[in-house]
Amino acid sequence: MKRYSLFAIVVLLFFVIIGFSLISIYSSAEEHKQDLIDRGIEDKIFLAKSINNSLLSYETQDFFINEMAKYKDVEYIQVLDNKGVVYETSIKQDLGKVIEDKDIFGVRDDGKLIIKNQNFEGKEIKLLIFPGKQNKIILVGFTVESIEKYIQVAWDRELFVAYTIVFFSLFALIIILRIIINPLREIKLSCEKIKEGKLSEKIKFDSKTEMGELVGFFNGTIIELKKSKERLEKFKKLLETKVEQKTKESKQKAKTLEHQVQKGNKELRQRIIELEKFHKLTVGRELRIIELKKQNKKLKQEIEKVISKSKSKNNKL
Repeated sequence: MKRYSLFAIVVLLFFVIIGFSLISIYSSAEEHKQDLIDRGIEDKIFLAKSINNSLLSYETQDFFINEMAKYKDVEYIQVLDNKGVVYETSIKQDLGKVIEDKDIFGVRDDGKLIIKNQNFEGKEIKLLIFPGKQNKIILVGFTVESIEKYIQVAWDRELFVAYTIVFFSLFALIIILRIIINPLREIKLSCEKIKEGKLSEKIKFDSKTEMGELVGFFNGTIIELKKSKERLEKFKKLLETKVEQKTKESKQKAKTLEHQVQKGNKELRQRIIELEKFHKLTVGRELRIIELKKQNKKLKQEIEKVISKSKSKNNKL
C-alpha cells in the first residue's frame, strides 16, 4: 500500500494556500484596476457630454474646452466638424487641422462613440471619439496614469498583505512542523529503532498540548518495554542456567545409567557363560545317567539270567 508523507502533504497544502492567496490578490487587483478604468472612461464620457451641451454657447466654448482640458488625466480636447476639421481645441497648433481617421467618420455616420488606444507625444493614451450635436465630433484624449498609480499603490498594499499572509503562513507551518510533524517523525524513527531492539533513546519534546501527552505516553511505553525486556533477559539467563544444570544432571545420569547398563551387560554375559557351562555339565551328566541306567538295566538282565539259570540247576538237583 502506497504511503504519503504527512510532511509533504502539509508543505504542499501550504504552497497551495499561498498560491491561491496570491492568485486571489492578483485577480482582485486586476478586477479593481479594470473597474477604475471603466469609471475613468465613464468620467470622460460625461466630460464629452458636457462639452457637447456647451457647443451652442460660442462665447464660453473656448474657455470651457480649455478648462476641461485641465481635468484629471485629460491630455487634450478637440471639436471637429463633419469634415474632420478642428475648429475648437486645447492644442492651439492643431486649430484648423484636418484629421483623417476612418473611426472619426464612422462615429459621425453611426452615431456611436468609440474608445481606442492612441500614441500621443510618445506615450500611449486612450482616445474617446464622441458624436456631438450638428454632426460635430468631440475628441477627448486621456491617460490612465492616476489609475495606474492608484493601482500600483493598491498592488503594493496587496503585496504587503500577501507577504504578511506568507509570513504568518510560514510561521504557522513552522509551528505545525514543530508541534505535530517533528514529534510524529521522531515517534516513527523510535518505532523503527524499537523494531531493531533499541530501547535506550527517548523522544525529547516538551509541550503542554496533546502531542506532548502523546510523546510522554510513548516515552513511558518505551521505559516499560525496556523494563520488560530486562526482566525477560533475566528470566532467559535464569532459564538457561536451569536448563544447563538440568542438562548437566541429565548427562551425568545418562552416563551413570550407561555405566550401569554396561556393568549389567557384563554381568549378564558372565551369567550366560556360566549358564552355558552349567547347561553343558547338566547335559553331560544326564547323558552319563542315561548310559548308567542302560548299563544297570543290562546288568540286571544278566543277573536275572544268572539267577534263573541257578534256579533251574537247583530244581534239577
